[in-house]
Amino acid sequence: MNFYEPGLYVFRITKQGWTEAKDGKPMLTFYGYPTHRVTKNPEGEERLEIADEDPQRPERRLQLYIDSSRDDIMDFVMNKLRYAGFEGNSFADLNLVNKDIRATCKESEYKGKQTENWDFALPPLDREVNELDSSMTRKLDTLFGKRLKGGKPKQAAPKTEPPATAEPAVVSQANDEVPF
Repeated sequence: MNFYEPGLYVFRITKQGWTEAKDGKPMLTFYGYPTHRVTKNPEGEERLEIADEDPQRPERRLQLYIDSSRDDIMDFVMNKLRYAGFEGNSFADLNLVNKDIRATCKESEYKGKQTENWDFALPPLDREVNELDSSMTRKLDTLFGKRLKGGKPKQAAPKTEPPATAEPAVVSQANDEVPF
């Protein structure tokens, strides 16, 4: 059973280093523990709830897999490190120990057991939301095509059960004939 619920947390880094993945590629490895869970109140404002007050809690691990042959992975790693507070121009400058970062906890299954997977949080997307104008509605209509033609999805007819009777039906054993 997992101790922490899936979600966004403030995570205190206690150790950092590197390990090698099975394929020989390096992974930046960080240990620490969640201090607060990040939630939102009804107005959408962030709230911090204490995640755990047990000083003997086991440390959790965060790892960043580095594959220099893939630009998307390299950009992804740097995006996470920058959001965590890394400002240097060299990994000699990387020191997140005793820093509070944002991390996500997700549940997964490993060898038949539920486990926690911790990862660096990505920065929130700052995208402009555009009005749904006629040009975009035509484009969406084209994209969804015949999926729109069905209208409201058909609902299954509600299951009807025969009304319960106070007394069970009596079947006559003397007469095997059907009365119709």
